[in-house]
Amino acid sequence: ILERGFSRNPYQEPKERKRGKPKKGKVLCLLERLRDLKDDVLRFFTDFRVPFSNNISERSFRMSKLKMKTAGSFRSADGGSNFCWIFSIIDTVRKNGGNPFKALEQLFNNSFSLAFLD
Repeated sequence: ILERGFSRNPYQEPKERKRGKPKKGKVLCLLERLRDLKDDVLRFFTDFRVPFSNNISERSFRMSKLKMKTAGSFRSADGGSNFCWIFSIIDTVRKNGGNPFKALEQLFNNSFSLAFLD
């Protein structure tokens, strides 16, 4: 499949010579990354701990990006740090089948533990 992609999208020398490395384009760069990082791209075939896609990580990251988009930014570095700290606990508990509300309740009562993660 990659060979067919390379044959359909050959590298073309730029017409004008500018400083720096000539651009290859998005398609050719993607084909080269797929070729060069084949073991990493297909790792989910051999290591079943690796998910097929990164949708889980993207969903985890979406909440903080949404907060930044609506508020513009966090008011302070401490506020951003606290948000990330609390949200990471909520996300970890939720991904491991726990109740996030109970985890936050335990957190604020100083009885929270991540012992359920082993």
